Amino acid sequence: MKQYLFYIKSTIVAVALLMMAGCSDYLDINDDPNNPTKAPLSQILPYTQATTAGALGLGTAGLSDVLAVWSHQLVQRSNHDDYATNGNDFNITEPWDKLYTVALTDLREIIRIGTEQESWHYVGIAQVLKAYAFSSMVDVWGDIPYFQSNQGAANPFPAFDNGKAIYTDLFLLLNEAVANLKKSSARPVTNDDLIYGGNIGRWIKAANTIKLNLYNKVRLTDLYNAADVTKLLGEDLMTSIGDDFELL
Repeated sequence: MKQYLFYIKSTIVAVALLMMAGCSDYLDINDDPNNPTKAPLSQILPYTQATTAGALGLGTAGLSDVLAVWSHQLVQRSNHDDYATNGNDFNITEPWDKLYTVALTDLREIIRIGTEQESWHYVGIAQVLKAYAFSSMVDVWGDIPYFQSNQGAANPFPAFDNGKAIYTDLFLLLNEAVANLKKSSARPVTNDDLIYGGNIGRWIKAANTIKLNLYNKVRLTDLYNAADVTKLLGEDLMTSIGDDFELL
């Protein structure tokens, strides 16, 4: 009987030692493998593109849903059909939330991480998307948070910036985007880039065309730069359906 008990005790001790050796991090429960805190640029970019398209596009949570009614492209049963849209409408507030809490925050991270990794094509693409998103937001809402935006807990109440100051910075941002897109760098592949499938030449065309579009919007203000516009007209611009700036 004593021999049997000794055998049981020895087995328990052996199993315990094995468990301690094989599961030294068993109680390390603060890192959830299903919710990583870091993600590669190849995974952040397509999600950001889809979110941006959803917030600005034609859908129940997209700004174009309102604009399409106002430009008489479609009709629907809603306040929009009577030109009675206010700031509390779902397809006004939801795009704001999607852009600030998801798309623009992710774009900031792509620019930060991409700069650290010298992944300049990702940085350039993110800068083009950022410029396009913010210019659209200024056109819709006027003064919005820009210079202090998307800093999370570091600045939960960013100041609202003047639309003119934002546009001024967007011209500089697009210049920087083109410069980064022209650098030697690993480029996104088709699955990473849902707009141009990694075609950097088309991203450069998009950046130049968006910049030209911004100049067209400010042509009656002192932000208009005739010399820069003339120069842009000699650059690569979107000229065909294949250059269309849309989600694939």
